Amino acid sequence: MKHNFFSRPRKFRLDKLVRDKIPLILRSQGITVFDHTLDTKAWSQSLKNKLLEEANEVQQAQTAQAVLEELADVLETIIAVGQAYNLSFDAIETARIQKREEKGGFENRIYIHGIEMASNHPQLGYYLARPEDYPEVPEVDLTSRNL
Repeated sequence: MKHNFFSRPRKFRLDKLVRDKIPLILRSQGITVFDHTLDTKAWSQSLKNKLLEEANEVQQAQTAQAVLEELADVLETIIAVGQAYNLSFDAIETARIQKREEKGGFENRIYIHGIEMASNHPQLGYYLARPEDYPEVPEVDLTSRNL
């Protein structure tokens, strides 16, 4: 059957991990789905990518309801990443509580503009090894909010 531009089937590339029922939902809507089951290694990596995708969607959310829905997706993804690494939710929660006890939470809204340390400081290597995350900014006033 020939299709003109307006009636031909339209195809879209998704290339992403989806929740288990999404292919069934799409097919029930008359959409053809091209999918496959990932092996363990690809699944683990795709879950990490999904976590970044969902976190970005939280960042883009504009209403409390949208944030709620995206946080639910983040939590579902966190649980799945834990399962991929044989980590229970209880183990994740225990680690979260321990980190909170050691380093605190985020209630105080503290935002660090930058840091300065001696050239022989033991932590220097950590920051130098991650220039994309912590670019060195010589001769800059780090007390400013407008960096």
